[in-house]
Amino acid sequence: MESKAIDVEGALLEQKFIVPYERNHLFVGQETFLKDLHVLLSTSTPHKYNHRVAVFGLGGIGKTQSVLEYAYRQREDYERVYWIPVETQESLFRGYAKVAKAAHVPGCQVDDPAEIATQVLRWLQEQPSWLLILDNLVDVNAVKDILLQNTARKHTIITTRNPRADDIPAEPLELPLMNYEDSLELLLLRSGISSDTEKPAAQEIVKTLGYLPLAIELAAAYIRHVTGNFASYLDEYRRNENELLTWIGTANRPYPDSVATTWIMAFRQVEMNQPFAKLLLHLFAYLNPDNILLEFLIFGLKDLNDGEGFAATMTEPSQLDPILLEMERFSLIKWNRQAQIISIHRLVQSVLRHEMSKELRDVVTTVFFLLCEKAFPNPDRVSAEDI
Repeated sequence: MESKAIDVEGALLEQKFIVPYERNHLFVGQETFLKDLHVLLSTSTPHKYNHRVAVFGLGGIGKTQSVLEYAYRQREDYERVYWIPVETQESLFRGYAKVAKAAHVPGCQVDDPAEIATQVLRWLQEQPSWLLILDNLVDVNAVKDILLQNTARKHTIITTRNPRADDIPAEPLELPLMNYEDSLELLLLRSGISSDTEKPAAQEIVKTLGYLPLAIELAAAYIRHVTGNFASYLDEYRRNENELLTWIGTANRPYPDSVATTWIMAFRQVEMNQPFAKLLLHLFAYLNPDNILLEFLIFGLKDLNDGEGFAATMTEPSQLDPILLEMERFSLIKWNRQAQIISIHRLVQSVLRHEMSKELRDVVTTVFFLLCEKAFPNPDRVSAEDI
């Protein structure tokens, strides 16, 4: 997997392509994204963070796999390609230590991980060409002091759920959901089923799963190992949605979490950072996923006695902002500032509904109906599409 420079006597000199995953030969789609990423990394534009890109998007949307594909496709453009996980400080230091050992970086014969990282960064800055991939950034403060100066031949890609790339700083590039055709191709490839008679059920599966790559990958694995066909999977999903969204299987995958686990960890972090986020986030699970109007929320919450102390604090639009920003930081929602609309993926809604306790569901249901009653005094006019 890792390319090695070899001298004439066959002795190992150093490794210049250090990526922890093999190329995914079943990767499909995202051609427009990959072209946009190449252009953004290669182009110099005034007043931009040139040659440094933050790829962001919902958990499970395929950020790591898409950037992995880019690294393999473009590896000949760079003298060196190094991939460093940055979800924790420990993983960051381990990554730099691995580079130091593989590339024989001078000055790294010390025990201090921070000093090793500093020496690697200093050495790397002197190299003529490289691609540095910082994968799965959670805390932007973890990289602020270690970002290298980027040039036309020295590029950095950062993957993160956080769309606010200015905080890094880097140029933002959102990874979109797969389109219908690519989603269907992924399901067919990964399931190993190509029968034309099965395609209608396969089409229904990718629509039901909202074209989310992780969900499609896990559905294909479940079909291979359990149901054997698409129609049986659909029947089981409709009966046991929660069980299938939490299913992991035993296959060796670079992404070990289930669909549900991917987001539940983010739910907990949001709730920890913003105490009133829990009720609002779970309320979103019952609203129109494509068109949640902030005007509706503000009007409905104002002076509402919800019994939880949440609505009493929401008398002005600005008081919602910190909560929405925290949800957005994990890409649990999309916030269209111009249209003042919130959207949320349907599978995120499903996981939210299933992980609620009965007590929380009762509170959320009560608030939902109170909101509707206040915002739409005529009950005959209220429908899911209205909100």
